[in-house]
Amino acid sequence: MKNQNNSNHISTLQDIITSDAIFDYARASIEMSDYLRTLFMEGYDSIVIPSRGALPIYNLAQTAWDLANKQHNSLEDRIKGKFDALNSPINRELILPFSADPVDESQTSLSIRRFWTNVLSAIVRRDTKSPHLVFYRFLIEKVAKLSWAHVMPRTLPSEKFIFIDTVISGRAISEIETSFKMEGLNKCYFLLIVDQDGNKLSGKSKAMIEKLKAEDRCSIITVGNLFTEDRGPSVSGLWSTVYPEIMSSIKDRYDWSSNCYGAGSFYWKVSSSLGLNTYFKRKDSDYNLPFTITYSTLSTAYYAAIHHILEKEEILRGKSSLLNQLINDQNNSQDIRQKMTLKKEAKTADTIDFLLLSYFDRISEFSSSPLDKETTRMLSMPRMIELWPESEVSVSSSHLVRVMLGNDSIKKLIESFENNYLNKMDVFSDHSWWFRNI
Repeated sequence: MKNQNNSNHISTLQDIITSDAIFDYARASIEMSDYLRTLFMEGYDSIVIPSRGALPIYNLAQTAWDLANKQHNSLEDRIKGKFDALNSPINRELILPFSADPVDESQTSLSIRRFWTNVLSAIVRRDTKSPHLVFYRFLIEKVAKLSWAHVMPRTLPSEKFIFIDTVISGRAISEIETSFKMEGLNKCYFLLIVDQDGNKLSGKSKAMIEKLKAEDRCSIITVGNLFTEDRGPSVSGLWSTVYPEIMSSIKDRYDWSSNCYGAGSFYWKVSSSLGLNTYFKRKDSDYNLPFTITYSTLSTAYYAAIHHILEKEEILRGKSSLLNQLINDQNNSQDIRQKMTLKKEAKTADTIDFLLLSYFDRISEFSSSPLDKETTRMLSMPRMIELWPESEVSVSSSHLVRVMLGNDSIKKLIESFENNYLNKMDVFSDHSWWFRNI
């Protein structure tokens, strides 16, 4: 039975994670990198990412940015490109978990996104006493048990931020855009990664996106299959945690907290750090090496595809220094370029096919599919249990990791919030050593 189950989930993965899908993500990441370069020149100075689905392609866009800089012919230009990248907003993203996880009909995803819009608004406007932002810091430090500097970029975003999100039906981005309007966040730019070339978009969402595009506040990047969306950390490289009972306990406690239910805390990387991770002390908490290897294999395939596409563009534009050295007769230069491109394309395709075979071979050793909720629970539970030994861990259909704490723990946490955070903390001033622009 185990072998049959393995064969089934491998077959499913092979239908989803294909060479074409890898190249599609590579193309989308290069397109995103190009958009970001232009938007930075137009005065947008920061990046906000609200979804797990957007992070894989954004991370690849950073790779594309670096690879494009390395293609400069002169050493001086390459050094300048590296220096510019270090000082660019491409490396200053703010990640906020806008993920919605309503547990009953009284809770709406719009209200949850309204909560996170309040957090974002407080950050960009430096509203250091905002209870929403103070509560977010409390979640990070006392519940996720991380440092504030660990999740906040040194250069905080302004109101001219670029909002990068994934779009399937468009419901989530429509709710977020509505929340932004309610909060007066109207100077940002939406860079949207649209699944299935936009074929699943609702009419209302299409109209909203077209309106933003007409206002020159939105661009879209289409992909054929956004296969990392809501599919779990084994293919996306991270997961998000939510704390339903903590949220429920404060929902009616304060006049500002009615929309707190479902709010998450942080995106956790799935990768094993081989003992270098200072946040987890036990080996079973930190150890995810088999999945680290498989995810790294996918990352290598993405890299190969991005490198090939950028190199192909260089060759066809006649800017490849190696090719120019080979071409003496200008009459047949185009023919040589095409032959060289085809040869490199075939080599890259073989490389990606080999990497995918390695990926599926590794996956065959696992007892469950990387796309199963049980796999996400298996990966996350040791880490969550180390942080909160008495907690129960479950996983939603969209692979959100729900951490349920005991009543005693919740009571102590709320007391800590009220005694040490609420109306007592300036969320930035005590970290002036970290932030550059408070």
